[in-house]
Amino acid sequence: MFLNCYQSPIFEVYNSKDAKNSNGNKEKLKHYSKLIDLQSSVYEYNSVLKTYLLMTKQVKLPHGKDSELSLVHPIIGIQGYFKDSIHLELFVVDTKSTRRRIILNSLKKSECKPFFISYPLQSQSIYNNWVTILIQMPSFVSQFKGSSYRSLESILVQSSCSIRRIFTMQTFNESLLSQFQYPIESSPKTFLISFQNEQELFVDSNQEQQLNANALKQAKLKQIQYDIPKVQKLTLNPQKIQEPQPKNNSTDCESKVKECEQKVKSKPQKKAKQNKDNEFLDLSLNVDKKYKNLENDEIDLKNIDELIKIIEQDNNQQKAKEIEKNKEQNEEGDLINIMNAINAIENQDTSKQEFIIKNPIGCTTITKQGKTTLILENRKEQENFVKIIYDPILNCYFDPTTNKCYV
Repeated sequence: MFLNCYQSPIFEVYNSKDAKNSNGNKEKLKHYSKLIDLQSSVYEYNSVLKTYLLMTKQVKLPHGKDSELSLVHPIIGIQGYFKDSIHLELFVVDTKSTRRRIILNSLKKSECKPFFISYPLQSQSIYNNWVTILIQMPSFVSQFKGSSYRSLESILVQSSCSIRRIFTMQTFNESLLSQFQYPIESSPKTFLISFQNEQELFVDSNQEQQLNANALKQAKLKQIQYDIPKVQKLTLNPQKIQEPQPKNNSTDCESKVKECEQKVKSKPQKKAKQNKDNEFLDLSLNVDKKYKNLENDEIDLKNIDELIKIIEQDNNQQKAKEIEKNKEQNEEGDLINIMNAINAIENQDTSKQEFIIKNPIGCTTITKQGKTTLILENRKEQENFVKIIYDPILNCYFDPTTNKCYV
């Protein structure tokens, strides 16, 4: 998992605060989802450390079957709070690529077998305290003959505990370890564990830190005392005390008169301001009325234009009706003239007369061929016509196409 990553001299593997807030960051979510089952993990806020802690009874890093940590540093550190018992298992690979286990528990005996080694944690100060456990893994792997430490592949914690942080170190260094210190109020303890050796470290330094903290608190209290202003004592000098002067009624009357004059002067000014405001309001109302009248005039003009258009349409319709009536009257007059012309021709004493007569409806012009022929033409349309010959002896009309006579 960390094989291709750069592992700094102190390398943080797990942090409970970042794991709790990993949903907002994609990189952290990807990192911790491989390490721990985030859905089943439970976190609780600690008021002493002011952070979230992983509350668990069994944790394995990483939680997948095929994944491996591949941590190269020889020292591993675990920070947390362990109750009555503890059980740690470190799965290690040596230089011959053989897998071995390092088991740290609260038993009294130590065992060394071909594939695992167990070591008891005897000091009772590890339990029910905030502790940092540092384990030197090469000292345990060297107990197997002909093998040396290469890498750490997985970690298993089986105990009722709350875990704060898991990290690795290249070499033991106090300045590097100070990056992951507990708050002073928690009174933490640090243990460096190797095979057949268990040391409690930084006891003196923790006492020094507590002393320094107390000194800082006292310094802050002194600053607060200096910042508080001192109350000055008041002393009365009989020479400086002034006797109360008697009040003059005349001065009081004059002051009241001045106040009344000022009020009287201020009233006309207020009235003048009110009158100006009223004039301005009247002007604004008049302007609004003018705008409304103009809008109404525009509406009236539009209505007048529509009325003019309607009147023009009515006049055009009346003119068209009059023209049609005149045409009908002209056609009736033309028919009368045609009938009169036919009667005049019939009364003439001629041998033969030839007529070309169309449908008498719509005939308006008359033309003659010689003395005996009458041709009636239609002004509007060319309709079917009959060619006949008048015989004055028989007093009838003869049709040469059908050989029929018409009286």
